[in-house]
Amino acid sequence: MNEKPYEVFCVPNTWNLPKGKLTGNLIKEKKGHYRLSIGDVMEIENINLEANEYQAVSSRLISTALRHGTDIKYIVEQLSKVEGELFSFNKSLSRILKSYIIKNVKSTLNCPQCTEKTMIYEEGCTKCTSCGYSGC
Repeated sequence: MNEKPYEVFCVPNTWNLPKGKLTGNLIKEKKGHYRLSIGDVMEIENINLEANEYQAVSSRLISTALRHGTDIKYIVEQLSKVEGELFSFNKSLSRILKSYIIKNVKSTLNCPQCTEKTMIYEEGCTKCTSCGYSGC
């Protein structure tokens, strides 16, 4: 909404969505069922948004935080603290949301290399302005 993330949905990997940021509409047809329209690219009907319990809880809580004005930076930083594989749900979601953080916004995280509190967000990555460390 207004070019910022507003809600998070879990979808199956089998959809073969195009890569990159997508613009489209998710239309609620009835309770629990949606239709996704991505311009001229694709349309998926009768979507039943089912996810495992952890994905469902994560996406609902993140959506609630986004709808109530929580800065994306804080959501990303909380997700980055979750242990897991590089391609886990929370790590993937964190990478996507990072791309919406305004360039050069100061992070609340300490640099893992020099331990200074001089990390900033730039191009979807965290970078240390003291030692040059990059999180990407």
